[in-house]
Amino acid sequence: MEEEVLLSGWLEKRLPVLRDTWEPHWCVLRQSSLACYEAERECSVPKLELRVLKWAAFREEDAFGDAQLHRKTRPCGFVLDLGTDVPHAHQRFVHFDAATEAQLQRWLEAFQAVTRGTGGGKWKEDEVKDVDGVW
Repeated sequence: MEEEVLLSGWLEKRLPVLRDTWEPHWCVLRQSSLACYEAERECSVPKLELRVLKWAAFREEDAFGDAQLHRKTRPCGFVLDLGTDVPHAHQRFVHFDAATEAQLQRWLEAFQAVTRGTGGGKWKEDEVKDVDGVW
């Protein structure tokens, strides 16, 4: 049985190596993960599937990853922390842009609902330590 879709919509995702390159993705949030597709129709296999642990809006003073680098040019951006269980340290933080303040708020509220009771949630500065100099 497929999980209920909690929120879906277009987000721009920053490429992990080319920090100034962003690509549009159709993103679908379910209780267990955020799936990213190339087209609005969900393919059988997402281009990317992420388990959301922590998040922060770029505008937050203590936002992690490269959020501070993009704060002025991407005011509706947010970053997800996937934790240390990733193949490469540079994949820990994933950056997105919601394009509008209203869309950003919808995504942040949905992440809060998904992580409630899981030990995840809004990022707090004292919870994340430097991982191989990633941030």
